[in-house]
Amino acid sequence: MTDIERLEHKIVTDGIIIAETKDEILSACSVPLTREHYVIGLNSNILKTNAQKKTALLHESGHCYAHAFYKKTDLLSTRRKAEYRADKHVAENEITKEKIESVAKTELITHICEFAEFFGVTTEYMKRIFFIHFGTEFVA
Repeated sequence: MTDIERLEHKIVTDGIIIAETKDEILSACSVPLTREHYVIGLNSNILKTNAQKKTALLHESGHCYAHAFYKKTDLLSTRRKAEYRADKHVAENEITKEKIESVAKTELITHICEFAEFFGVTTEYMKRIFFIHFGTEFVA
């Protein structure tokens, strides 16, 4: 079972629906159906790489687990807080500070792109996770 398959299995087992979306703009989104039921939409026409797909799954499931949703009409500050809460959930539960520090020591990884490759996410997403943990993109 691949990393993505394991993640999908966990998400679906937790009762979150994963569906294909054909939105021309959005690569992924998450929507609450009720307070306890959610749908994650993924656009395979936009999400071309495994790193993009895993990043989208992690981030959108973070919205679901943290119940961090917003509407297009919400203030930018509200939208940013919801995005941060989703990423913070991922940082606290999936790509933890302890895992990053352990990988840095055991794999001798020092560059953000190497961490991204190790965890199977995009470099841009890894930068966001690093910022949450360390206040910077790079491990000192």
